[in-house]
Amino acid sequence: GLIFSHFRAASGKLKFLVLFSALPLAIFALMSLRQRINANWPAVFYSTAFILTAAWAAGHPLIQKKLASWRKLFPWAVYSALFLSILTYFLTFYIGHTALGGGSKDPFHRLKGWHELGAEVSNILQKQSANETIFLLASTRQTASELAFYVQGQPRVYLWNERRDVVTSQYDLWPGPEKMIGDDALLVIEKGKNINAALRNSFTRMELLREIQIPMGEAGNRDYSIYLGHKLLHWPQ
Repeated sequence: GLIFSHFRAASGKLKFLVLFSALPLAIFALMSLRQRINANWPAVFYSTAFILTAAWAAGHPLIQKKLASWRKLFPWAVYSALFLSILTYFLTFYIGHTALGGGSKDPFHRLKGWHELGAEVSNILQKQSANETIFLLASTRQTASELAFYVQGQPRVYLWNERRDVVTSQYDLWPGPEKMIGDDALLVIEKGKNINAALRNSFTRMELLREIQIPMGEAGNRDYSIYLGHKLLHWPQ
């Protein structure tokens, strides 16, 4: 084998580590040459890769000698990982105080502003739902998932997908607000994004409540339009 000098002689545990770490990770590495790979896709194989790496670092007898000769580089790999981890946490705070903070060139752009958005939506939701039943509706998967986490009480958030015949995320597999017929909805829409006719016609009327601007730094904000959809008439299948 590529990793073990005598793969057949390896125990079932070692074979398991190879089949669920090195092999699939190599496949993902090849896939990355032709398409975008998100870091969480191969995450299920990381834990076994850590164990296999530890076996290599500890000098397991079945590891090929060629690979074993690289073991002297292991401490440097650990130091590099530690340095990059510290650098990542440092940049998280540092970039926020520069002209790049919150802009498209900020590598942490996708991570910022959600706590503040959740607090704003929580306040609006609390005022609107005082005397009526109301549910949350978002127009993008990330906004829906972030609201589900940061809004007070972590309520169920539904996603409006304009292409009803295409599954774009897990939200399209989960049940929609079919049981909410007759209830109002608070819609959190990215500013500048139009509400299409199908969504508008799903309610008796649509009312713009307010605009929200969440500052993330000198270079950018999160801008949203908050609508109130009065009485859900139907939910398209």
